[in-house]
Amino acid sequence: MMIKILICGEGEHDMGKKEYCPRKNDYKIDEGWIQKFIRKIKPHLNIKFETRRRKELISFCHGKKRLALKGHSEKAFYAMMLAKREGYDAVVFMVDADTKDLKQWQQKCMEIFSGFAKVKNAPLGITCVPKSASESWLLSDNQAWAKLGLKDLKALPTEPEMIWGKRRNQRIIGDRPHLF
Repeated sequence: MMIKILICGEGEHDMGKKEYCPRKNDYKIDEGWIQKFIRKIKPHLNIKFETRRRKELISFCHGKKRLALKGHSEKAFYAMMLAKREGYDAVVFMVDADTKDLKQWQQKCMEIFSGFAKVKNAPLGITCVPKSASESWLLSDNQAWAKLGLKDLKALPTEPEMIWGKRRNQRIIGDRPHLF
C-alpha cells in the first residue's frame, strides 16, 4: 500500500528539488530533510512525496467572502484543502519560527492548527515549526510519529532543539540534526 504525503515548505533544503533531465526525458528528484527523516524512521513504508512551496498556495475565491484566517492559517488551510482534494494521506506544513520566543512559536503553531481545523474530514495534518535548526522539528513531534506507526517513541531525542551543535562542527557525525 502506498502512502501519499504532501509537503508544503519554504525551499529545497526542507522539501528537496525536482530537476528535469533531458537525456532521460525524466525528472531527477533530490529529497529534502523532511523526506529523509520520514524514510529513516519508517523505511518499510512505501511513501510517495509531493511538494509545494508555501508561496504557491493561493486562493481562487475572487469576489467571494474570504475566510477569516490570519497569519499562516490561510496557507495551512489551502495546503490541507489541496491534500484532501488530491487524496493525500497526510500533509506536512513547514514554516520557520525565526525566533526562540516560546509565545511567538506557539502563535505560529496555533495559526497552522486553526487552518487545518477549518477542513472537514481532512487527512493527517503535521505542523512543522522548528525553533532553531529546521531539521530538529521532526524529531520532536512524538504524537505525529505515533500516528505514523513508530512503536518505540524513546528512539526520539528528548530535546531535539538542542542537538544542532556548533556551526563550525558541521562535519562531526551526530552533531547536526540532519545527521542524527
